[in-house]
Amino acid sequence: MVAVALFSGVDPGGQAGVAADLHACFANGARGLPIVCGRTVQGDGQFIAAWPTQAAELALVLAMLTAEPVAAAKTGMLGSIANLRAAAAWAKQRGVPLVVDPVARTTSGGWLYPQEQEGAVRGALLRDLLPAAAVVTPNWHELAWLTSSKPATTERELAAQAARLPCPAWVKGGHAPLSLAGQDWLWTGAALIAQPPRLPWPTTPRGTGCRLATAIAIGLGTGLDLSAAGAQAERWLDAWARQTAGPMESKTIS
Repeated sequence: MVAVALFSGVDPGGQAGVAADLHACFANGARGLPIVCGRTVQGDGQFIAAWPTQAAELALVLAMLTAEPVAAAKTGMLGSIANLRAAAAWAKQRGVPLVVDPVARTTSGGWLYPQEQEGAVRGALLRDLLPAAAVVTPNWHELAWLTSSKPATTERELAAQAARLPCPAWVKGGHAPLSLAGQDWLWTGAALIAQPPRLPWPTTPRGTGCRLATAIAIGLGTGLDLSAAGAQAERWLDAWARQTAGPMESKTIS
């Protein structure tokens, strides 16, 4: 059983963040090691507050993981630039594949780095975290934000944005223009590869981005290459989303 370090935040509704990460681990036969980097007060369609884990506290947690046989790592909410840099340094030191979900805002618009300026967070992601990553998993709008661009309207624009990242990318198409919706894209660092079209979900549960990134990390931790790990993660996520559509229905995309 592979072990995956999960740098993430707490959603009290239990649908996103570390709860979603652990669910993906349980469902895919992996052991999740939860590393809480922040807490939120949020629910469907609303956000009230967020607090980061203090850097000294995070350092103590990471020190306790030195003996764990970790196969991969995944980051979601990091809460502060200090925590972001600590996660990057830890992944580099352990030499494990790192999957970065570059979430900086909740689906309802809440800012997840409450003590940091937006430009500083974007810069830290590009300079400190993404160079350490095996892959980053932005949605359409997160990719535009990372590259200080307007959302792409064509595959050519999408490729140009992805080429500005310091690592490969698995770009989620849930927010893509209608003509390009229904599939994801893999940026290998040299080429943009459209993934097979996917059937639409009846509804969109919260936490799908968390689950996808964690499932990719699990695949990488088992030795799959990025293309195979991403495809495997998508198949599992699609099956889960269709099965779970009713009780976790939401009007927004995570």
